[in-house]
Amino acid sequence: MTFYEPSFLWALGLLLIPILIHLFNLRKYKRVTFSNVEMLKELHTQSRKTRQIKKWLVLSSRLLALAFLILAFARPFIPKTNIKNGKSLVSIYLDNSQSMLAEGEDGQLFENGKNIARDILDMLPNDIDVQFLDNRLSPYINKVFAPEQAESLVDNLELDYFANDLKLVLERAKRVKQIEGYGAHHVFLISDFQKNKSELVMDFDSSSVLNAVKMMPVSSQNLSIDTAWIDAPIVKPGSPLKIYVKVTNNGDSDVESSAITLKVNEVQQSVESFGLVAQSSETFEMEISTTQAGWIEGEFSISDVPIVFDNSYFFSLLVKPSIQVLSIGESSKSLQKLFQKSQSFELTEAKSGEVNYSQLGTFDFIILNSLPSITSGLTEQLGQFLQSGGAVLVIPSARSDKYSEFSRTLGLPFYLSEENRNASISAENLNQSFIADVYKRVPKNVRLPKVFKSFEMQRSARSKVLLKLKDGSSILTSTPAGTGVVFQFAMPLSSDYSTIVDHEIFVLSMLKMAFSRNEQRHLAASVHSKEPIPIVTSDQSQQLYLDQGDNNIVLETAPNKNGTRVWLNDEVVEAGVFTLRNRSENDVGRLALNYNRTESIQKFYSDEELENGLGEINIVSENFSELKSTVDQVSSGKSLWKLFLALSLLFLLIEVLLLRFLKT
Repeated sequence: MTFYEPSFLWALGLLLIPILIHLFNLRKYKRVTFSNVEMLKELHTQSRKTRQIKKWLVLSSRLLALAFLILAFARPFIPKTNIKNGKSLVSIYLDNSQSMLAEGEDGQLFENGKNIARDILDMLPNDIDVQFLDNRLSPYINKVFAPEQAESLVDNLELDYFANDLKLVLERAKRVKQIEGYGAHHVFLISDFQKNKSELVMDFDSSSVLNAVKMMPVSSQNLSIDTAWIDAPIVKPGSPLKIYVKVTNNGDSDVESSAITLKVNEVQQSVESFGLVAQSSETFEMEISTTQAGWIEGEFSISDVPIVFDNSYFFSLLVKPSIQVLSIGESSKSLQKLFQKSQSFELTEAKSGEVNYSQLGTFDFIILNSLPSITSGLTEQLGQFLQSGGAVLVIPSARSDKYSEFSRTLGLPFYLSEENRNASISAENLNQSFIADVYKRVPKNVRLPKVFKSFEMQRSARSKVLLKLKDGSSILTSTPAGTGVVFQFAMPLSSDYSTIVDHEIFVLSMLKMAFSRNEQRHLAASVHSKEPIPIVTSDQSQQLYLDQGDNNIVLETAPNKNGTRVWLNDEVVEAGVFTLRNRSENDVGRLALNYNRTESIQKFYSDEELENGLGEINIVSENFSELKSTVDQVSSGKSLWKLFLALSLLFLLIEVLLLRFLKT
């Protein structure tokens, strides 16, 4: 045992005072004369012995009480033995995420946390090794510093947009301890301990001591704009477009009145007022319009304090002048007449062996027109196209028996034998939602096209009949595949099979299919995203740069089925809409980036949850004396001052009992 404040041991000299008082009792006795003193002498002898025993017991208890009190002020402890040069490793984590913007009882949580970190460092011995950690996991986290050096890191630390990942922080702290071979490890976690998606479960050995300094906000209130998207397959210049935005009230109090503002190309287009109950979300539908094709830059914004990083949501959107249609197979005048004369469509025709598979993702609607067979390679690429929400139309050839493998792979109805029909399309089809919603009024007594012959199609529970003949035979079906849809005609478009191409029902059906792409576009990515971000480009070989004014960031790229994938690799630190350029400095697109919304959620770990996830952990308040007592254990080992104080009180109690109950 040794002492943290050995100078207090000089006070043990005060023990001489009660000893002197007991030795030199200055009390004077008065002589009283009795006629017979023999009996009194015997009583006096017995009382004197009892008084002597009581006097020494009281003296002993008084001396012990005073001695233990002095030893408690000297702060005794049992030193710890460590493996590495007699030193412990101290890891200090200071949460510098956006949630630390909140106000605590003594001001902003982040500034209070910096003050606590400074206090800890000031109380540490100068020769101890310190590891300092933040949310960014900066390169210095793998090094150790003297307390004075670590304090400069605290002074220079600023709020960052990296979300709090407590598990990852503890793993890095544990790694340095194991690699360097420290025998004792003290970890101080200064945070609001906001929950995130990763599960907080870790094991530490007995040589590691975890201390949590909880920085709690006085109120949990925060509005956040979480995401935005559109679900239209085409954005046409001059036409209004519906855009959806999700807003969440993460706090415990209702928001009576607020407003969300939409800007497009830095021009305010609309404002939506709203109220939102606590712990709920709402999706708002707003409209944007632009007169020109190309990229547009947008921003949603709300007003909410003190946490402001999630008050804005940036997005970028490519206004496509037309729906991209790809026809693979035979050239068709009917398709050319339908799609090439409309500004809303752009038709590309390709032979079966001339298809550039890497470009399929740039199209919205793909038509397989009378292919003699569908190869396994094309089937695979179409499967990926359907997974991204694309729409495919199959117009069979006279040899539709070659489509079996294609139908089996994608789970589509099979083409069976060719049958003579000589029947008209049923008028009941005009009342189905597939056709009916394109008419202002469904016509009566309309003359419908005639089908001379078609292929029998195997019925499927997943498929829906869109057009059928009066005899019930299927002419056009739809089957969901991935997030997209596959349409199948039961016959080729030639006049030998039907007169459908000369009728308006063919035009209406083709337009409905062309607009069937199921694409919920997410218009932005996260600044700190570790996942690849897909970007639609026409040239996959180009190196892409992100333009940040004076600073161009080279992006890691790789080919993707729909164009190119890029990785940010934590090179971008700010949210906004950025221009993408190729090696020739040409503008190839826009990329909108927003801060991670993990810190928006106002849910925090309780003491019990921390103990369940991390095992034995000391929850330390912001009180300086309690913090000092905890820090002292880093160099001092097991503190004993509380035990000595308790012993002092015990002997004071014994003294009181002796004086009261031990009779003389």
